[in-house]
Amino acid sequence: MESRLNRSGKTYGEAGNQEEESDMESRLNRSGKTYSGEASNASGAQRWLLPLRTDTLPYYIAAIILGVMSYYFFNLDMERLLLPHKTVLEFLYDFDFIYVADLGYTQTNDLFTITRGCSGTKLFVSLFLILVFGFLPAHAGIQAKIAAFSQFYISALLLAFLVNVARIAVSLPFCNWERFYLIHNTISIFLYFATGLGLYFIMERRRVTGISSKQEPQNLSPCTPCSRTSFNDITSNQEP
Repeated sequence: MESRLNRSGKTYGEAGNQEEESDMESRLNRSGKTYSGEASNASGAQRWLLPLRTDTLPYYIAAIILGVMSYYFFNLDMERLLLPHKTVLEFLYDFDFIYVADLGYTQTNDLFTITRGCSGTKLFVSLFLILVFGFLPAHAGIQAKIAAFSQFYISALLLAFLVNVARIAVSLPFCNWERFYLIHNTISIFLYFATGLGLYFIMERRRVTGISSKQEPQNLSPCTPCSRTSFNDITSNQEP
């Protein structure tokens, strides 16, 4: 009887230990899932905050300040601001313009007027910030970042000027139409959207190219030739 009780007590004790171990494992699994979920969430947050690194954050702040200052500086003198636009349109269409204070350059036949909204300063600020936030992290080193910062400023300035001159030049043949402003706004939206979409594809291409360049090719071990065993070796190894 005692031996039976001992065996049964041992059996029950082992069952209790197994239950405690299973409970402990389930707790560990649940805690492991929690920790892994927190780690995945942390990695996701770090992925979102990846561009805001300490080595690029001062350049982002400087870009915002420079963009706002440039916007107000360019709009101080509207006559000089719109002079390049007027010069290009005179060359393309052989028009004559006169400057009207607080209005802009008006065509002599009063067909249209180049106003402050045609300058493209808002587009310039947007393009400059997109270039800085999208492409600056790819440049390593202070000198490379400063050089890229200057290139982005000049590129955004030229691109904004070309887009605005293009939207005005394309719209001019429709200036006598009844729905001229609707056509002009449609052309402007299309060009702005195409410019933003083009920058997005360029940034995405740069990102994919950077990821693929960082991936090292796997070192595959060379295949060793299979050893050939003759029929005589097989028969000689067999026991008699």
